Parts: sequence; structure tokens; C-alpha cells
Amino acid sequence: MSFGVERVYVVNTDGTEVAQNRVYARILLEAQLKAADGMDLPLTKSYFAYDLSQLPSAETMKADAADIIVRLKALRNAPVANPYAGPAILSGEASGVFFHEIFGHRLEGHRLKQGGETFKNMVGKEVLPKEFQVYCDPTLKHYGDTDLNGYYLYDSEGVKARRVDNVRNGVLQEFLMSRVPLDGFPQSNGHGRATSPNDAVSRQSNLIIETTKAYTDAQLRAMLVAEAKKQGKPYGYYFKTVTSGFTYTGEGGSLNSFNVTPLEVLRVYVDGRPDELVRGVDLIGTPLSMFSHIKAGGNRAEVFTGSCGAESGWVPVTCASPAIFVGQIETQRRHQNKDLPPVLSAPAFDGAQTGDVAPADNAFGETLLKAMTDEMNRTKDSLRIANSPAPFWVGYTAAHYSQFNVTAEAGAVTSSTFTPWRLRGNVRLLVGDNKRTNEPQTPCS
Repeated sequence: MSFGVERVYVVNTDGTEVAQNRVYARILLEAQLKAADGMDLPLTKSYFAYDLSQLPSAETMKADAADIIVRLKALRNAPVANPYAGPAILSGEASGVFFHEIFGHRLEGHRLKQGGETFKNMVGKEVLPKEFQVYCDPTLKHYGDTDLNGYYLYDSEGVKARRVDNVRNGVLQEFLMSRVPLDGFPQSNGHGRATSPNDAVSRQSNLIIETTKAYTDAQLRAMLVAEAKKQGKPYGYYFKTVTSGFTYTGEGGSLNSFNVTPLEVLRVYVDGRPDELVRGVDLIGTPLSMFSHIKAGGNRAEVFTGSCGAESGWVPVTCASPAIFVGQIETQRRHQNKDLPPVLSAPAFDGAQTGDVAPADNAFGETLLKAMTDEMNRTKDSLRIANSPAPFWVGYTAAHYSQFNVTAEAGAVTSSTFTPWRLRGNVRLLVGDNKRTNEPQTPCS
């Protein structure tokens, strides 16, 4: 849980004098499993509120935590997906992150001065289906019954915040601007943002995607199945949850591309088989190609709360979007961590408490030595990897320490720090024999 109270002051030569307050609370539940092949599988659930009384109850969070555990266990047993190109549905949460990464960053005015300049010459042209509306509004404190993290009244340059209608009826209207002008957009519209000590640049706030022709979940699913059949695909994809993403806007010669990291992805089969959960999917592509394949939006918005990191620091942002149906997406297999799960299960816990105990406590020392010896013997006897030699030597070291540091100048104490008793240890393990081991030998001289 993080709880923040901050006041930011802005004074400039325009005569601006602003003192702006922000009080907020955020709770993040996070859990992670490692699959048998070494793939890390995280899932998260976050809550955000400006008033502590609006945070969920402990019972709600416990239920959400239990749900995360069930879903993680299902992910651990899910097959790894192969690269795919075909139709897909992105849930409201997934499409919110998608629009933030792929669309929102390309609406930030300073990015249109160099690099890919994706939408620089497309003002007045259709960039999305005519039913879609996209706007950035930092003056929105709530969307429905959800608090929005990107809310503020004045930006980091002291400019009054306002709603910016980026896309109206599918047609691109304007960009997000700081005080740095762009051809055709000479003035700021309240989106110069930064965290100290960085200089402000144009950044997103609350990015809202809406549609004037909304479809139900069942209708979107029928579109997905029909399009998959038309393309000769045995299934389409449903992106349920995502964790984050990143994008390259073509600056410095980089590829004008994006990468969004889904967590839960389902295969929706055209023959009516039950949906199948898969893992290891990365959603990739280039912006203009992806946007050209957006076909329809859902009737229920979801809100994704987060922080966005860029050259002016990390700023609070929110995305709100309905589910969207896309006629063609591309995925690749995610880079896989090669660290396999532990060979030995965790040691049994006998209920002994370590706590803040000094070494003079002999009972603690005896308990610690016994625990080290038990674990050493268990490692020597039970640590086995298929087709590999067993360890022939194991050593455990534990340090129990406390520190006090003091600094004085001119006879007066200027600072002091105290570290309570802590435990630190390491394990050294040799595999092979006394002549050939897993550690390199240093010749004697």
C-alpha cells in the first residue's frame, strides 16, 4: 500500500502562482508463480482512491487474492502459445493499455518533431472507425464510480488543464501539447507534465476511449468466431488481462513499433470447443497497421490505473476503454527465463521465532545452528537433478549482525543510523569430486 500527500508550487514569468495538492492511496496485490519450464507468471490487482474510505474492504481484497491464486495455478498448467496472426478481442483493460502505448504516446506533441511522426500529417483524416471517440481529460477525477489517477487542475508548467478531443468520429483532431509549440498547434493545452527535477514535456493524463455504436460481449465474440472462420483459423484470441507495454516511436532510427505483455490469453475455438487458456504471448506490431484492423467496440468500459515512465519521469495516468474487436493482430512467443523452479521444496517451519534477538541469547544460537545443520543434511541427501552428479560438499554460513553509525562535526552529532539485528547467509555447493568440481580452481604459485 502506498499513501501520498504532496503539494506542488509553480511560479513563472507569466505571473502564474499555483499551489496544487494531491492526496491519494493505492493498494497493489501481486502474486507470481514459476512454471516448470522456468516461465515467470505474475498476476496483479490494484485499487486506487483519493479518499481512504473508498478503498475496498479487507474481505473484498482477500477474495480477490484468493481468485488470483486460482488463476495463477491455471496459468501454470496452461500450454505455451506459438506465434499467431489472426483476429482477436482485447478486453477493456487490455485495450486501455493498448491505446495508451500505441496511440496515446503518438499523440504527445514533442514526439512529432523527430522519429516516426506517425500522425503528424493525419490531422483531419480518419485514423479509427467513425464510431470511436478518443480524448484526454485531466480534469476528470472520476469515470463512473472509479477514481482516475491522471487527475490534475494545472500541469507542471502552470497551464490550466483542459479536455483535449484527440479523435472525434474517427477523425484525428489535435495533439497533447506542452509549452513547446508544434506546427499548427502553437499553444499548450495543459499536458506539460514531469516529476521533479525533470523538465516537462507533453504527456498523457486520463485517456478515454468511447464508441457511439457499442456491442455486447456476445456480439463481439460472434464477430471473432466469424472472422476466424473467414481467415481459415481454428481459433481467435481473447486478451483478458495485461501487465504493461512499451513502444518505440521511431526516434533515433528505432523501429516504429509496440509490444504489449498480456498475462491471461484465451483461444476461442470456432468449432465450439471450450476456450483454452494459454501463456507466453506477446502482442506486437506497428501502429498504423494495427489501427486499420480495429472493427468494433464493446458496451462496458474498464479502467486501468498506472504510472507512465518517459523522459520527464514517472507520472500518474489512467486509461478507460471498452473491449475492442480487431480483425488482425500478431503475437510472438515471450522471452523465457531459463531459471527453473527449485529442485527442493521449502524447508519445514517449526514455529521458532527469530525476531530482534541478540547473539547473547544462547537458545537462539542453538536453534539457528540446528536449522542450518538440518538444511545442510537435507541438501546433501536430497538435492538431485536428473542426469547430473550429486553434491559432494555443502557449506552454510550465517551472520547475525547489528550496526550503529554516528557522524559528528565540530563536536556536535550531525547524523546517526541504527540497524536492528538481522540475519544474512549464503550457501556454497560443490558438485563432482575433490578433483573436478563446478567451481574453477586457482593454481598455487
